[in-house]
Amino acid sequence: MTLSSLLHLKVAPGKGLIPGSAYYRSVSRAVEISPTLFIPGERVKTLALGKLVLSLDGESQRLIGLRAYTPSNRWKVEGTEPVPEPDALGEVVFTHDFQDQELRFYNLYPRYEFHAPEGSLRIRLRGSHDLVIRVGDSLLLGMDRSGVLTDFWLEKLRFTA
Repeated sequence: MTLSSLLHLKVAPGKGLIPGSAYYRSVSRAVEISPTLFIPGERVKTLALGKLVLSLDGESQRLIGLRAYTPSNRWKVEGTEPVPEPDALGEVVFTHDFQDQELRFYNLYPRYEFHAPEGSLRIRLRGSHDLVIRVGDSLLLGMDRSGVLTDFWLEKLRFTA
């Protein structure tokens, strides 16, 4: 299992966006876009990348939510860039074979960059992006030419206790 195989995506252009706003909760020190409402009995898969946890639909493996545990005092704030314009709109599906398991873990240390004028937070996972996809009302992701996830951007981050 390699990081590239875990982060490989397929894009379904024009499909529905993940609803919800981006929040930073100071008590739990978590940045999150809450997963869509779950129906009891439905399966959810979890891709844990260090302290970044991605929620995936149990059947299709499409991204439905994320949560990152990080204190805000560790975010880079100087010299950060605004959110790029998206190249496409749609949903993304992770192609990694979970082999009938519901959890995959990879020890990864994302970097966080807060762009104060926009109130956006970039989560850098690896490399640089070639394509930006809007996947949620306040969530974009970057991927490279080979279809591997590189970044997340959370727009208009709200701060709560």
